[in-house]
Amino acid sequence: MYESKLIEILLSFSTTEIQYFNKWYRSPIANQHEKVTLLFDFIYSKRHITPISIKKEKAFAHIFPNKKFDIKELRYVMSYALTVVEDFLGYQSFLQQRNAAALQLLANYQKRNLPVHTNAVIDDISKQFKNQNYSDSTYHLEQFELEKIKYEIASNNKRITTLNIQEVFNALHHFTISETLRWTCIALSHQQISDSQYDVPALNFYLQLIEEKKFNDIASVQLYYHIYKMISTQEEIYFANIKKQLHNYEKNFTAKELKDVYLLCINYCIKMSNKGKTVYIKELFDLYLHAIEKKYLIENNELSRFSFSNIVTNGIKLKEYSKTIAFIDTYQHYINLDYRENTVAFNLSKVWFAQKQYKKAMPTLLQTEFKDVIWHLNAKHLLFKMLYETKEIELLQTQLAGLKNYIKRQKDIGYHKEFFNAIIEQFYQLIKIQQAKRNDKKAMKINFLSAVNLKDKDWFVEVLM
Repeated sequence: MYESKLIEILLSFSTTEIQYFNKWYRSPIANQHEKVTLLFDFIYSKRHITPISIKKEKAFAHIFPNKKFDIKELRYVMSYALTVVEDFLGYQSFLQQRNAAALQLLANYQKRNLPVHTNAVIDDISKQFKNQNYSDSTYHLEQFELEKIKYEIASNNKRITTLNIQEVFNALHHFTISETLRWTCIALSHQQISDSQYDVPALNFYLQLIEEKKFNDIASVQLYYHIYKMISTQEEIYFANIKKQLHNYEKNFTAKELKDVYLLCINYCIKMSNKGKTVYIKELFDLYLHAIEKKYLIENNELSRFSFSNIVTNGIKLKEYSKTIAFIDTYQHYINLDYRENTVAFNLSKVWFAQKQYKKAMPTLLQTEFKDVIWHLNAKHLLFKMLYETKEIELLQTQLAGLKNYIKRQKDIGYHKEFFNAIIEQFYQLIKIQQAKRNDKKAMKINFLSAVNLKDKDWFVEVLM
């Protein structure tokens, strides 16, 4: 029973959703099966939903007291219960759609030929649109729905000769072009990391219209047009334009949509910084911090540990140590609990290493057991550097041997195995150079640093020259 789809969905509910669902499944409108109510009562009577607490035999005994266990009967009840849960999810999703309830009410009043009520709702929706002040694609779709109903009302009134057909077209075009550009940007971004190719019908026609200044006052079209140009041409002027637009219109877009916008800009900055344009490291750092402060990159109260680490890495590159440590302190609670300790330990150690505070960093790296194999490897790499710089050569040799055995036991780590095995061998060579006679050291250093496959070359140069 615990492995069922029903329980999997119930386990995904937040505390607030559980409170609403308790009212939902007790309502005769949502649920007309007494046995289903008993099943949910049984499940929610448990402090924690676990394989032991909700055994199928216990559930059956609660629903069918004094009856012999029958798995088929229990499955029937669970099937009805799943329908109740899915109806609840659909209803919740509908309520969360902006203005959906008001637009459906309007459509109902119009269908029932209640003109007074219809006009009152039109006025209310128009005020809502004005107060919400959105300029995103969804706004244009909502405007399209509103204009359609206005047209149906007007076209049924034979005394009205002026119809709002142009407004219908305008709203439809603004939505279609905005969404086409938005998805084109997502497609282009995906194409750059995969072999996929996408055909976008009418894209060239839409681009021509935009470049003819047809949509200069439509914020969603302008924003996605500049993102498209930024990705497709890599020209920096478009990134600068996007920054201006976000400054002016950020409040007019939803957090969900802005998440995609910021991620597209972040990916652009990563590419530019990888090309050696160091100014984009600062741009990247600022974009990340702003997007997290505004919660665009925090979903279900959780921040990706990889985004978290990327921010720390860029903060270190900028030598923004105080700001980076403040970020770690402020946002560590948003990391998934399973990875929080590792993420914080690893990233704090990186900052301390950059500040040469080895006495803080080394105990943390030595004592922390990293669950993620790649993070374990990277943590050891960082530790090797500190052990060498602090002349803890004996401990370094022990750690190198330990990591070599660890790598042998790992499967499916791809190129990381080759990379870290090379790192280990290079540290052994480094120790030989350090222990060599003075007359031999110069030649050994030159040979070592001129090796074609030398990994982490900047650090090796720094410690040897």
